[in-house]
Amino acid sequence: MEHMESLKLIEEDGFDYKRDVNEESNHGDEERDDSVVKRIWRATLHTVSARRGVFYAITAGVLLGCQLSTVKAITLSPYQIMVLRSFLFLPCIIFVSWNRSNDYDVIDLVCYISYGVFSSLGLLLAYVALQFAQIGNVSAISSNLPIPSTLLAFVFFKEPLTIFGVTFLIINLIGLILVSQPPFLFPSGGEDVALQATFENSNEFVGALIAFMSLIGLSLATIFTRKLSYRGNVDPALLSFIPGATGVVISGAVLLFSQTWDYFQSVEEGFICLLVGILSAAGNLLIVLALKYEDVSLVTIQFTLSAPVAFVLGVILFQEIPDFISVIGATLILGSTFGLLWRK
Repeated sequence: MEHMESLKLIEEDGFDYKRDVNEESNHGDEERDDSVVKRIWRATLHTVSARRGVFYAITAGVLLGCQLSTVKAITLSPYQIMVLRSFLFLPCIIFVSWNRSNDYDVIDLVCYISYGVFSSLGLLLAYVALQFAQIGNVSAISSNLPIPSTLLAFVFFKEPLTIFGVTFLIINLIGLILVSQPPFLFPSGGEDVALQATFENSNEFVGALIAFMSLIGLSLATIFTRKLSYRGNVDPALLSFIPGATGVVISGAVLLFSQTWDYFQSVEEGFICLLVGILSAAGNLLIVLALKYEDVSLVTIQFTLSAPVAFVLGVILFQEIPDFISVIGATLILGSTFGLLWRK
């Protein structure tokens, strides 16, 4: 009898033992699953940290598309928008590292001031171009930084320009041309719409020219930023304050001579103008940080993502429906962007 009871106890203990083993096994599987998730998370964070300049540039491009869309929705003059936007940059002076500024020489000073002047002029001209052309066209032309910036970086900084890079830049340029559809390359046909087409084409042509001048200014601004990064004297706070100061001076001078100052049509328009300043300040900071970690060609080609973003917002906010050619162009822009990123 005692023997039977012992066997029963052993069986019960054995059953409990198996159950414990199964529970430990399941717990071990959960730990392994957690460890796999943690490894994937750590690998993702490592990739983001290693290529953070790319993510900064992509985000800056998206913010530029959003910024141009908000400017398009405001009835104020572009010079007045520029003044109000630039004032939001001025508090960045609080965060300037003045101890490091003692090591700056004349070249650094010239680079900082030149960056402020060209970035302010470039963005101001983009605002002006929106008065004549569609937002998608303006964004496509003014954000086409890879072509001039990469060539300037190759000339001044000897940054490598491979055959693959040239190929992707050409594809990018073709895509931007298809997206913008300059009227001198894509004239409107038909006698019945000749007069209206002539007027619209002339406006689009003026807008394209102004956007091209904006492109030159923004390209030169990226070159001066890259020069500072090569010298190891990049202060993001100072590179945010100076464009604000130059923006106030340049647009304020225009307003002073033109003597035009309008008031907000509504409270919502005031909030939209504030949003322009926030988007501009965030975009400026991100593009500065991106050029600190990556070369000019890679940063600028990510910056062209503002064109597809602007087209999407143009459809949603302003009912500017892109045609089939524009869709092909946007596809080429995205393809060249990720193609160059893959080659890097």
